Amino acid sequence: MRLILERNGPPLECGNGPVGECDGILIDVMPSPMEDAVQRIEVELGCYPAAARIAFAELRYRLAECASENGPIPMPDRKGLTGAEVSRIVSEAADLIDRNEIEEARREGLLDAVDFLTPRFDDAFYLGVDVQPGHVAAGLTVSRPQEEAAVRLGVEQRGRALICGPSGAGKSAIMWQAAAASRDAVRWYRLYDLGQDDLPQLARYLRALRVAAERPVGLILDDAGRRLSGAWARASELADRMPGLVLLGSCREEDLGQIGTLASVQLVRPLPNDELAEALWRKLSEERQTDWQGWAEPWEQSRGLLMEYAHLLSSQTRLRSVLHDQVGIRIADEGRDHETDILRIASCAGASGARLTPSHLRAQLGVTAGDTSRALRRLIEEHVVRQEDDGLIAPLHQLRSQVLFDELHADGSISHLETLSACVACIVPKDLPLLLRDRMTGEPETDALMDACISRIVAETTPAVFKAILDGLGDVDAARLGSAWLETGAGAAIEPGFRHLAMMFALTGADLPASKFSDRLRLSADAYGRLAGRWLSFCRRRLLEGLPDGTLDQLLSAEDPDDMSAMLEAMVGISPVPEAIRSRLHAISPLTKDMSFLQRIRLCEAIQEVDRSIAQAWADGVGRTRNLQRVRDEVPFTTLPRIEERDGLTVAVCEVIHLADGLGEDPHAAVVAICDALFALFPEVERTDVEAVDADGIRLAIRGMDVAAKRMPRSNHHSKSRTNWNRRLVRAVPNGGDVNNRTAFLSDVLSLAARLRPVSDRLWDRLVRGKLPAEADLEELGACHEGARALFSPYPAFDKPKGEADPYEDARDVLFQISADLVRRFIALPEGANALAAKAGELAEKLIAVRDNVVWTLIPEPDRRDLDRLADLLRNLKMIAWDHGARGERLREPRKQVKAARRGNAVNMAARLATARLETETVRFADCLQQTFQAAGYSGSLIVRPPESTDVPGPAEEVIAIFDADDVLGAADQTLAVYQTLRDRLPATVRLTVLPHLPVGVAGSLGVAGYADPLPTNPSEGLRQTIAEAGEAFAATPLVDLFTEALWGATVLGNARRAGRSAEHLPRAEREAMAEAERALVRSRSQLLNSVAEMADLIEGLGRFLDDLAIDGRAMMSDVPLLDGDGVDAFAERRGVLVLSLLMLDLEGVGDRIVDARGAGEKDRMGREVVTD
Repeated sequence: MRLILERNGPPLECGNGPVGECDGILIDVMPSPMEDAVQRIEVELGCYPAAARIAFAELRYRLAECASENGPIPMPDRKGLTGAEVSRIVSEAADLIDRNEIEEARREGLLDAVDFLTPRFDDAFYLGVDVQPGHVAAGLTVSRPQEEAAVRLGVEQRGRALICGPSGAGKSAIMWQAAAASRDAVRWYRLYDLGQDDLPQLARYLRALRVAAERPVGLILDDAGRRLSGAWARASELADRMPGLVLLGSCREEDLGQIGTLASVQLVRPLPNDELAEALWRKLSEERQTDWQGWAEPWEQSRGLLMEYAHLLSSQTRLRSVLHDQVGIRIADEGRDHETDILRIASCAGASGARLTPSHLRAQLGVTAGDTSRALRRLIEEHVVRQEDDGLIAPLHQLRSQVLFDELHADGSISHLETLSACVACIVPKDLPLLLRDRMTGEPETDALMDACISRIVAETTPAVFKAILDGLGDVDAARLGSAWLETGAGAAIEPGFRHLAMMFALTGADLPASKFSDRLRLSADAYGRLAGRWLSFCRRRLLEGLPDGTLDQLLSAEDPDDMSAMLEAMVGISPVPEAIRSRLHAISPLTKDMSFLQRIRLCEAIQEVDRSIAQAWADGVGRTRNLQRVRDEVPFTTLPRIEERDGLTVAVCEVIHLADGLGEDPHAAVVAICDALFALFPEVERTDVEAVDADGIRLAIRGMDVAAKRMPRSNHHSKSRTNWNRRLVRAVPNGGDVNNRTAFLSDVLSLAARLRPVSDRLWDRLVRGKLPAEADLEELGACHEGARALFSPYPAFDKPKGEADPYEDARDVLFQISADLVRRFIALPEGANALAAKAGELAEKLIAVRDNVVWTLIPEPDRRDLDRLADLLRNLKMIAWDHGARGERLREPRKQVKAARRGNAVNMAARLATARLETETVRFADCLQQTFQAAGYSGSLIVRPPESTDVPGPAEEVIAIFDADDVLGAADQTLAVYQTLRDRLPATVRLTVLPHLPVGVAGSLGVAGYADPLPTNPSEGLRQTIAEAGEAFAATPLVDLFTEALWGATVLGNARRAGRSAEHLPRAEREAMAEAERALVRSRSQLLNSVAEMADLIEGLGRFLDDLAIDGRAMMSDVPLLDGDGVDAFAERRGVLVLSLLMLDLEGVGDRIVDARGAGEKDRMGREVVTD
């Protein structure tokens, strides 16, 4: 018995013949058993190939019948076919073929059998070609199992399957792969043509093939909607009359209308996916036809469009030829002129990523809404544009739009300048900057676009259009200024990586001393500053000077202050402002209109940036006194500002009153906000003196250090509009890097790390031994340093998401510093040892974060082992630097073990010795503390928390002492004593936290912490976690928590009275804050007093204390040291007694009922659920 297995794969990779034998069964693996059988029949009978295929089909059908009948029959009784019967079946089937009918159909070019065996190799296959069966045979196509299975199911169940989609979606490949996979069940023929007169001949041909349901024949129609228009419908009519005839075809989505009825057709729409994208990239990589090091980024940029994806991978694709054909067909069809006109404008906008408004498009082209709708529907179906949910016409892809734009203007019948002008009239206002900065490249384009912009503003005189056009022209001006700077000697000389730095120094007017900055950087910054100072903002000035007087009058009379601010902000950087604008701005007084305080600040900042003299005139129209009162009435917790003469300057003076922690803004942020407001409202002010003060008007300070005090000259202040304009100037200048995508950057990082790692190993191996590096290693390190300097983050300037790390810049920074800065610092040891240790630790953590960042998914299977090795080196250097510093000047020589270490192991040896020393010191440190702790008669536990990985190594960053106490009073007495005992044994840089441990748990409310003076501690989440890891837990103190809440509310109210904050003049935000403080006090006080209702003395003490505090005020408890030169003050003593009393009740369980009573009600300011009366 012989078992034949068909191999699933390219036939050329598999040979024929037996591969094994088992119990009398000879096993063959054959790449194409059906074709081999047909060929053998053809040779044995000397018949026509078509006859051999029919004979094979008949034989397979008869064998299938036998198999079906044999199913329920016992093995000895099963039927089979003898050799003679097989010969008879084959001969009879072959003899029935009418060879003349078949030859005639072939000669006429009607159809032919599909050759699935002959491979067709094509070097340009992955750049985009029409897929043929030979490509499948050669194994070039990428398998798409899901789509292929859907096609086969459609053929089996409906007898008709059609793959449809946009050009380049892989329709033909799926069709031929599905046909090849089912060729054992269906005899496939490719239909080349089928007119109405060809139907009789095709029917005769098919009858000659003996088509039947049990012997199906399939017709394949590639590009059925265009090249075989009408053929599908005719073949379908024939299939309806001829059981066993199945149809398979491909069709562009836009040509489905040419197919006819689709009710019985299985439509399969290919869906591109990540697997296909990766497979295509791998194929191109293997053929060396792409420079991309990964597939994910170009796939993301292609937006899932296969044709664009292939073009991004390799520009030598058929994208342009395919779109050229589509454009040619459209232009040749007079009935599609509306489509062509729309597409011409849409492609112009889309190439810049801009969108069109349908109403503007209709008006520009002068067509009806119905014609526009029908034309748009066809363009959307043809995958050249898309329509967003709000109806805007958007590009499918900028790359496709650019090619379409080029093709539509290739014949010169309409100039691209004419289309650009029309496009300006149709684009969504906020997208106008995209077109202007992209297309305003030369003088002809500038002239055409400038005229079009003026026409758009005149026709649609709205602030939105005016601002958008000014923004776009501002970007053009910024780019031209940058180009002019780079053409100067100083601008061309600056290294690309320092261009943005030089520009920022120039724009902020920073002083660059020669001792700290290179001549090249200083000269470059000076050149940019001088050029920017006389730059005339040509494009924006030309626009403003070209607008009619009536249009300017209408724009500058905008009632909405936000619109006015937006227009003024768009003029920032124009110097001088055209006189027509200045005169009109002088003639209006927008600040006299009603607007919010923030709107007023924004408007004042914007007009100052345009012209400070106009800003002064506007401010004078309001009056200084009124503006000063407005600050007091609008900004919470501030005094009435004053304008004074100080140090020969006009100075605005104001104070921010800090009533209590957790109330209002952070003091520093509040001070900065007041400075901004004062500079905006008072153009004459040359400096602001603003500071945070307490309720008594005393400057707020902690341990002698000011919390927030600003003496800010106007030269150091930059409004948001000026900052935004400066950023646009910087962003307009390229950083000069050759890498313009993330994948290439990451690949370069890996290459540089692979180069840097071995030279670093050799160099540091010599340095830690006390030897000078080899000259060759220094040269190689220098080359790596230059390589790191040449890396630039793919993020454009200022585009990095706020608050997020930039893994690209971090990678560059680490490689840059490893290759130079760390070596210089190491040579200077032991000076700067701690700084070097901290820097090495920081770089190590940064490199680990880079290594683990999700961006590496852009590169398939990246080898990051060199990054790991460099991170290990940095960790080792951290320990070695600390060890040098700890040993000091007299022990600069490396240890003997390091000198004697085998080659390449000196760094590891030095780091191990340093680590061992640190561990010894840590143990000694902990033992010394424990002995001191126990010698003083205390029991409990000491937790030594080591420094963070980015900090300087050392025995401890924080020591947490938990001592045992029997009762609350004893704990209160001992806490400060324990603190003083241990504080004397600790370095000043180590934080000490002392917590008493009572029978019910750790009493956090009695704890203290600090570096010098002990302050009450508020157990943070980190401290709670540390305590939990030590097997301890904080005791629940609901009564103390209520008292703390009441204390806060009383402090706010008392300090407000102390500061003279009269309710009738308070800003709304301050009134709301005061109301919340009062609610907190009433709520927590009520619950607290109710909880201790049976203790008259305690109730009286609590009530009197809170009343006194609410009347007189006092600094919040977190600002009051528990010990000063004279011991505990009266306020702290009263508070301490009450806390102790409440804590004893908490520990006795009196406060438990409060916890039990809490439900899902309102929450206090600390986030705790509370009970309302």
